[in-house]
Amino acid sequence: DRELGILDSTLEQIQEPVDVIIAGAAGLANIVRTRDVLRTIESGAVTTNHIILTGCERPVGDGERANLERKGFSGGATEYESLLRAAEQVLGAKFGKNERAIPALYGDSLQTHLSEGMAIINNKEVSVTVLSAAFDPKRMVGDKPAARANTEETFLAALPLLEDGHDVLIVSHDTWVPYQHGIGELTLGTQTNKAIHCTGPLKADRV
Repeated sequence: DRELGILDSTLEQIQEPVDVIIAGAAGLANIVRTRDVLRTIESGAVTTNHIILTGCERPVGDGERANLERKGFSGGATEYESLLRAAEQVLGAKFGKNERAIPALYGDSLQTHLSEGMAIINNKEVSVTVLSAAFDPKRMVGDKPAARANTEETFLAALPLLEDGHDVLIVSHDTWVPYQHGIGELTLGTQTNKAIHCTGPLKADRV
C-alpha cells in the first residue's frame, strides 16, 4: 500500500454480501483499485463470491504502461487486457480460456465480451470476471459519435452478472468515488433496486 501511495481503507463493514465491481482504467489505477478490493475482503469488511472488473477496448498509452512498470507491474494493449493482468497480478486469478460473449442491455445488438476465472482469497474461491463493454455508436459525445464505452455502459454491461440478494460495491479511488457512485445509482440502482455502495483508497499525494 505504501509503495502504491494509498492510505488505509476507510470502508465500514457492509453486512450484506456484495458483488464487487472494479471500475476499470488504463494504467496504475487498475492495480490500486484491485489492491483495495483484496484488502477489504481479507479484512472481513466485505463478503463476496464475485469480483467484476469492467472495462473496454480503449488503447493504453506508453506513459500509462511505463507507470505500471515502474511499480513492478505490467499492462496490456487495451484497458480490458490491463484489467486481466491486474486480476492476475494482484488477486492471483487464473483465467485459462474461459471466454464468452453475452448480449448488452443497451444499444442495438451489442455484445459484452467476458473472461471468467477464479481466485483464492481468505482460503475461499471467488469468481473473477473481466468484461469488455461495447460502446453504443449512436451515443453522441459533443457533436461526434462515441468512440469508446463510458462508465454508464460498462456498469450496464455488468448488470446481467449480478446475483440476486447481493448489494453492489463499486470500487474506484479518491476523486472518482462520488462520480462513479452516482453513475452506479443511476444505472444499476434504478434497474435493480439494489443497495449501491462505493469506496476506494485515498492517494497520499492528493490528500
